[in-house]
Amino acid sequence: MKYYIQFLSTKTPDSSPAFIVHFDSQRYLFNCSEGTQRLINENKIHLGKIKNLFFTRSIWGNIGGLPGMILTLADSGTKEFGIHGPQNLLKCFVGSRNFLQRSQVNFRVHEFLSSTEKYVDENLTIIPVPIYSSKVTQNEPSSNLNNNNNNNSDDDSTNSFKRKIPVVNNLIHSNILNRKILKSMFSGKSIGTLKSSKIIKNDVEIPYTSEFIENHNNNGDNDENKNTTKEKNDHSNNNDKNDNNKNYKSNNNNNNKENVFYLDDYRNVKINQPYTQDYSLCYICQGHIVPGKFNPQKAKALGVIPGKQFGLLSRGECVTTSDGTVVRPEQVKEPDKISSIFIVVDCPSLDHIPSLIQQDCFRDPKVHPYTRNIIHILGDPLILKDPSYQSWMKQFPENCNHIIASNNYCSEHINFLSNSYMQYKLHQVDSNTFPLLYFNNEIKEPLCSLSHLLPKNMYSACNNLQIHMEPKERLDYSKVKENFSFEFIPDKIINKLTNNAKVIQHLKSCIEHWRQEHPFPTFPTASDIEIVTLGTGSALPSKYRNVSSTIILSKRNGNILLDAGEGTLGQISRHFGPEKTLNEILPHLKMIFISHIHADHHLGMMNLLSVMASLNRTSENPLYIIAPEKFNIWLEEYSVIQEIGLHSFIKVVPCYLLFNKFTDKYEKYSEILDYLNMSKIETVPVMHVRGACAIVFDYRDCSLETSTHPAKSIRIAYSGDCRPNREFIRAGMGADVLIHESTFESELGEEALKKFHCTINEACTVGRCMKAKFLLLTHFSQRYPKVPLFPVFNSEGENLSDLLYSPIFDALPIVPYHAQKINVTSEDISLAKFINSPSQLIPSAKESIMKIEALWREREKNRKKEKEMNTTISFFNGDDESMKIGMAVDHFHIRLGYDEYLNSF
Repeated sequence: MKYYIQFLSTKTPDSSPAFIVHFDSQRYLFNCSEGTQRLINENKIHLGKIKNLFFTRSIWGNIGGLPGMILTLADSGTKEFGIHGPQNLLKCFVGSRNFLQRSQVNFRVHEFLSSTEKYVDENLTIIPVPIYSSKVTQNEPSSNLNNNNNNNSDDDSTNSFKRKIPVVNNLIHSNILNRKILKSMFSGKSIGTLKSSKIIKNDVEIPYTSEFIENHNNNGDNDENKNTTKEKNDHSNNNDKNDNNKNYKSNNNNNNKENVFYLDDYRNVKINQPYTQDYSLCYICQGHIVPGKFNPQKAKALGVIPGKQFGLLSRGECVTTSDGTVVRPEQVKEPDKISSIFIVVDCPSLDHIPSLIQQDCFRDPKVHPYTRNIIHILGDPLILKDPSYQSWMKQFPENCNHIIASNNYCSEHINFLSNSYMQYKLHQVDSNTFPLLYFNNEIKEPLCSLSHLLPKNMYSACNNLQIHMEPKERLDYSKVKENFSFEFIPDKIINKLTNNAKVIQHLKSCIEHWRQEHPFPTFPTASDIEIVTLGTGSALPSKYRNVSSTIILSKRNGNILLDAGEGTLGQISRHFGPEKTLNEILPHLKMIFISHIHADHHLGMMNLLSVMASLNRTSENPLYIIAPEKFNIWLEEYSVIQEIGLHSFIKVVPCYLLFNKFTDKYEKYSEILDYLNMSKIETVPVMHVRGACAIVFDYRDCSLETSTHPAKSIRIAYSGDCRPNREFIRAGMGADVLIHESTFESELGEEALKKFHCTINEACTVGRCMKAKFLLLTHFSQRYPKVPLFPVFNSEGENLSDLLYSPIFDALPIVPYHAQKINVTSEDISLAKFINSPSQLIPSAKESIMKIEALWREREKNRKKEKEMNTTISFFNGDDESMKIGMAVDHFHIRLGYDEYLNSF
């Protein structure tokens, strides 16, 4: 038997510790933080063999990459896999029901509750060891303080939703409903891939937590009852008091009609889940006994004839020699080898140390002598300096390796080398637009500084470090890549730069010369708006492009984030550095817009919010989240698991309240505008998925702090994912910048139509009709690793009305969100009066065209007046309204009103 452990990541600004255990038959992934899938692609590891995943904690820092990983594994053909970890995993998946579903997959989840359980399959035995903080948590996550809160409060200090969100009370025997929902999300049949995987408790096989158990009312939730007695007692008086439950099926009803379960019944409701105290899981992992090899010499000594009898003995069968002696297999083989053990320790804080060192299973004679490697995932670097933790480490055998994965003891190296080298090449042309990413290859506290206090074999974890367990134990650094550094740039990169040195130098000198002639502070159109495209890919992360996210920076007005795909926080930290991210970028983040609930557009939210919550942000400095209505359900249900500040500084506004028809009736609209220093925010329903929206917002003043000119208004339009949309053109007319998706190159129009996306040419047409000054193309298909083929787009001579009547402008979705009447709890307005059917939200094509043409005429009229009054800026050469076009890459950083004009001169 051969197997080894391979580190995927350590603790860096854009990753948390994760590793894979490789066997011939399958692979086991331990932890899956945001960016893990991208690292697997970067290191060319085959995803298909990952069948079982194990988690040490259920917080987003450990599981943030799991939803995307599940979708990728399912779409790549994996039909069955298992998830294992602490409690709350099941609740996490249930909360993701509106965007995480693959009916062809058989999906099993098990939540380990004690070390009396263990996982067993053909390769490994894994024993979980729960450890708890010595501090009794006094404050549950804020969303659980009032679990009967049905989100219908009119108090916007906690929530801005106006439609009644029905609530299902699931505080008692919660796993009954959770199992049904998970089974509906992943309803594939068992195909035997995980047939050998078993959960054993006290030598008896038990079902996975997610599996249905007969007579569950009697014994199905015994473990849960024991572990959540306090929570159930606390909430027992609240059960069945919620009036909104009347319209939903009771899961304890014995009526035969109730046997049919419909997941759609639970998509538009909030499910109140019980609070479970957070704990960490350590794992004791051991391969099975390695049978001793057949020894021919021993067989001959016992009179066995070489040939057929040798074969029978090697297969475990007895043979009889010529003199009648029976020779058994165990007489002619080497002694069986007990496989060595590796232990995974996740110690989040100093308060978890007492629980860890008191665990008897680490001192078990069947464990302690055979432990050869311990992986220490430490949430606080001070843990390694704690005398009791040091003493505990020294109890293990002297030949045991201790691999440390923690801040201070690992470098903050670049994880995604392919992207970094591309950024480095672009940096040679324009260092302002393509800044180098943050990294620090130096270890802050080398382990050698603590050598007199620690065991002998101490090692810092690093990417691609391999720990060979069988057949021979050793640490293998041969696959570890050279860290990105200015001293070590690969020869192929240097050769490419050398071969193009003249072109690079010419471009660089032209850019520098233009900037010297047109200094930024005195440039007529310069604004204090900066745009950074953090992720420019679609669907899933790749080596060169992360998934969707763009940040708008303004010293005068605060920061805005447009979508937040997986890894967004890591991208921000790499672009600005960890210190600036925590002290400047996140504290001044005032609004996040989520265009639709697809994994590549919002899975980075939880990491962002949990970090912002840790900064002690309050309601005096609120964060507005403008998102589809169902997004709030996900936030509410996850906030029971981890504190994300939902009821302290977050204000969630559903997209429909900012539709053009409703803004004048939304009572908090002016309050939002004043906080963001805007004169307009409008969302536009678009064709992609139900609830998808684009957004347009106008800043009142974006002039530079040193500017002596009058207030400078800026209009920004962002499409999200969509087909070309006339109402979006109307809303964004004259935008200073249009950030538009362009998933496919222009020749793939049919595929774009089929998948409700845009081609590059279609995006350019929208920009031209909108009369946008600058079009920034983003959200490219990952089939284009670096830059897609850009067509020659020149519609200057075309009649804009002809473009506007183009067949690319398909009908908008009939139902932009769930087809229910909108019931509003606000006393002074009920949007239900204004909507008889959702289709009323969508103007006809004729109506949209008339509005757009009227806006064109009005703009032309105003331009003539300005020209007569001689107020136009001569810089634009009179009537020139040519649209500048840019193609985004990750970490593309521009100053709006300045950098986009570089190509004009």
